Formats: sequence, structure tokens, C-alpha cells
Amino acid sequence: MQARKIGLGLAALAAGALVLGLLQEQRLGRLRAQNEALRAQVSELTAFQAESKQRAGPPDGMAETARLRDQQAELLRLRGEVTRLRNEARQNAAGGATGSLPPAIAAPVGDQGETNSAPFTAAATVSVGSGETFATGGWLTSSGLRTFLLATPKLGESAADGKAINVAMCLLKVAEGDLPESLLRKLQSQTQADSPVLTGTEAAFLKSKLDSADETNIVSRPFIATSDGVPASLFVGESRPNPDGTQREIGTKIDLSPQLAQDGQTIKVAVNLEYVPLEEKGSGDARLKSN
Repeated sequence: MQARKIGLGLAALAAGALVLGLLQEQRLGRLRAQNEALRAQVSELTAFQAESKQRAGPPDGMAETARLRDQQAELLRLRGEVTRLRNEARQNAAGGATGSLPPAIAAPVGDQGETNSAPFTAAATVSVGSGETFATGGWLTSSGLRTFLLATPKLGESAADGKAINVAMCLLKVAEGDLPESLLRKLQSQTQADSPVLTGTEAAFLKSKLDSADETNIVSRPFIATSDGVPASLFVGESRPNPDGTQREIGTKIDLSPQLAQDGQTIKVAVNLEYVPLEEKGSGDARLKSN
């Protein structure tokens, strides 16, 4: 009798698992279909905007300006919806791998506000000339906003060996609607483990946004003074207590290692970045000189 009960219990568990699997597959199918539909709407709206600009020429009065703003707002909304559905599908897929049914509404990374405790990370290695700017990051840290790290390594004269390297940086938030379509596609196509390396025109575009940025869009302006081949680190932020009494660091951690090339002008920089958003009370400045 007991063996029969055990058999019935196992059969019920198997049936439950099968039902959960079917529900999961149906949900993922619906999400994929919605994602594709929204992507098609984005493409159609983008093409319509381009065609309208070609036909209409310069905007004609306030009504035309308002119409273009409405179209831009709708395009921005559709892009955000595509990103939300993509992240939700990934989370549902991860939930399916563990055999559990995900929540009905899953909040994607970056849509949890500026107090998200999950870190955004980037690791990049890039070679640039002294005084040239590169960028990495590009995380969707809040709805419609992406956060980049801009860094400008430059040769200095303070080190005893004459190979001082100063790295001025800025953590900058940029609205997705302001990004070039090619750069936005590049960021959206990268997996969570990838870190973009942005130089040339992409870095120049972000630097132009920095030069004209409102202070509310500047998270912090870290600065590291080190020398050729000497690793350096800094942390900009604060420590906060966890429920268990331990401490967690909220803010920006940066580890970098610069290396001067044989030409004496090119600097190879390896940078590791971890960013945990916090409530921002204005821009911050931090400087750390390596030993």
C-alpha cells in the first residue's frame, strides 16, 4: 500500500513537472513573438521617420515639431519594450533550466532604479594614444538610460622615471534616444559577459555628450595617478550594512593597469570596473595615487 502511495506521488510530481515545462515553453513562445513584433515596429517607425525627413525637409511649424517629438518618444518606448522583453525571456530561460516556473512579471537588469544592489561589471583592454579617450560599459542602469565609463590616459611628468600616467575618468549616463543607431545595436547585441571597447568616433560621440552633459547625468569623475606598469585601484562610493550585519560597498570600483608602448606615446590600459548604482546627490570627484 505504501509503495502504491509513493508511486502515485512520483506520478503526480512528474505530471506537475510536465505541466510546468509546457507552461514555460508557451510563455517563452509568446515572449519571442512579442519581441519580434516590437522589433518590427521599431524598424518600421525608424524607416518612417527617415522617409518623413526626406520628403518634408525642414520642420514646418510647431505642429510638425510636436509630431516629430511624439514619434521619437514612441520609438524610445518601443526600444525599451524590446529590451525589457529580451531580458525577461533570458530570465525565464534561466528559470526553465532549474525546472522552476519564473514569476509572472520579471524585472530586467537595469529597470530596477538607481538603488539596484546587483553590480554592473566590465573588463576591457585597449591601446590608445596619450590624451585619447576610450569608453566601456554601456549598461542599461535605469529605464531609457545607459551608463558608460569614459577614460583618458595621459603621460605625466611627476614620476621619478619620467613615465607617469594619469587617467581621468567619468561615469556618464546617456539617454538611449540620443545614441546613434549603430552604437545602440552594438550594445544590445552584446551578451552580459561581454564588455564593449569604444574608441574613435564612438568614443568621440560620448565625449561630446560629456562636454555638454547636465551635472545630473554625471555619476562621478574618478582620477588615477600612477606610472608605467604600476597597477592602481580606487573606490568611489560608500559602505552600507546588510541585514546580517556585514557591509556592502555601493558605488564604483576601478582596477587598472597601464603599460607604455615602445613608441613612448601609445598606452595600453587594462581596466576592470564594477558599478553598483546608489542614490546620486550630485557629481563626485575621487583621486587615488598608486604607491
